Amino acid sequence: MTIRVLGRHDVALFRETRLQGLATDPRSFGSSYEREVAFDDAIWAARIDRFAGRPGVVLADESPTGVASGVAGIGLSENPDVAVLWGMWVRPEDRRSGVAGELVLSALAWARDRAVDTVTLTVYSHNTGAIELYRSLGFVSESEAGSDDITMTIKV
Repeated sequence: MTIRVLGRHDVALFRETRLQGLATDPRSFGSSYEREVAFDDAIWAARIDRFAGRPGVVLADESPTGVASGVAGIGLSENPDVAVLWGMWVRPEDRRSGVAGELVLSALAWARDRAVDTVTLTVYSHNTGAIELYRSLGFVSESEAGSDDITMTIKV
């Protein structure tokens, strides 16, 4: 398994993987396939190394065939002590293989390298597999009751 930071030359790989995630698990994202399929290459390239206009990265586990098993984005929030893990998705056939955990651990390492104190994420409350994964890595729930989404955080 090789986790790597995507570069702007990886637009096609990122677009294909992200769009498959949006089509396969639409409730897991704060966006839609219909919205993002219309993005041009410049938007996809900007998302690879920016998060809401601030520094960030997209990480991927790429197979020898050039297909990404999964992707995860992480970027700095408005608060320089906090990073946001976003866009985490693993292909259904690669779930429970360790890919998701490696993507998250790589994202946490990126945050630590930038002296970030906390990483936060939002997960759909019915996505029990993801919630179990995040908890196993040390994330704690910050909000649950009355919402379809759960905010989770970890100190890095």
